Amino acid sequence: MTDPIVDEVRRVREELIERHGGLDGYLRYCAQQDRRRARQQKRPPATTRKPAATAAAARKLASRRK
Repeated sequence: MTDPIVDEVRRVREELIERHGGLDGYLRYCAQQDRRRARQQKRPPATTRKPAATAAAARKLASRRK
């Protein structure tokens, strides 16, 4: 009994191993991708909005407006 999804995964895996020069090259590529993802997760998301005022700063602004 063959599963088409499993067959596709195996085919793609074999192509990636061949593309990266063997199993060692493919594993180095995977480790590189893992490091890249870890670095990207540490970065704060880019934002164009101003940071929200703290509660103390909001009270100070409110008292000036009165």
